[in-house]
Amino acid sequence: MKSEIKNYAFRPELPHEFEMVSLQQLLGQHPEILTCPHRTGFYQILWFDGGDTTLLVDFRPIRVTSGMIVFLDKSSVRRFECQGNVTGKAVLFSDAFFCRTDDDRRLLRSGTLFNTLFGVSNIRFSSSSEERGFALLYELMESEFLKGSGRYQADILRSHLQAMLLMAEREIDNNTFHATAKRAVIECIQRFSELLERDFRTHKAVAAYAEELCITQKRLAQATSTALGMSPKQMIDERLVLEAKRLLVHTSESVKQIAYLLGFDEPTNFIKFFRRVSGSTPLEFRDAHPSA
Repeated sequence: MKSEIKNYAFRPELPHEFEMVSLQQLLGQHPEILTCPHRTGFYQILWFDGGDTTLLVDFRPIRVTSGMIVFLDKSSVRRFECQGNVTGKAVLFSDAFFCRTDDDRRLLRSGTLFNTLFGVSNIRFSSSSEERGFALLYELMESEFLKGSGRYQADILRSHLQAMLLMAEREIDNNTFHATAKRAVIECIQRFSELLERDFRTHKAVAAYAEELCITQKRLAQATSTALGMSPKQMIDERLVLEAKRLLVHTSESVKQIAYLLGFDEPTNFIKFFRRVSGSTPLEFRDAHPSA
């Protein structure tokens, strides 16, 4: 039997698609959910302040310890491998709650925090003052959340949340390729990744993305190579393979069905593609990950 991907949404009794909860409560009340492969349909910020555990996110193990803040995209498949004596905080929110302007949408969909192309984002603040600022924003947001619903509550919560996300983005900027890459390059890649997330099943050629971005393929390649050390074609292939792996491990769909779901005309073409990019056939990968 395959471990089908479970999808979870917000509790209907909440006034907004936003919630703050302790990790102890999550792990204590819902171990059967968190230790099985699942998607949430909403974004998660997990701030660990005690204990240690392992998160498996899209087949990547992440050892999390005290002080680490992990950002999980709504589309990723994840599970806790072990619970340990984990303590910490969680912020859960949806597109519907957060996205009121185009800037809000860009922050979530084109930024680094929730972009699967950049891996699973996690940070530890490099200065105690930055961490205190982040903690203060969390406390203000938690205080507002505990007041219950009100006329201005959603706007106040969004304001605090946006500030937290921007602080986290800045911390990543200061410690990754963003620190040296030109802003135009970063924006180009962010826009490309947004298009790729939308169209990877139907558009597999670099030319289609370059045309929509109104730039040449060469310029797009220069941007991805400078910032990520990857070609646009590699990024397209990696996104396709990631989705294929999710479907192979977490569903009972046949290789033929998965090939068609991912836009391949012939299953044999999909098998060749998967083996070229991942180093194994789809069935070999499925057999090697019976319950990932």
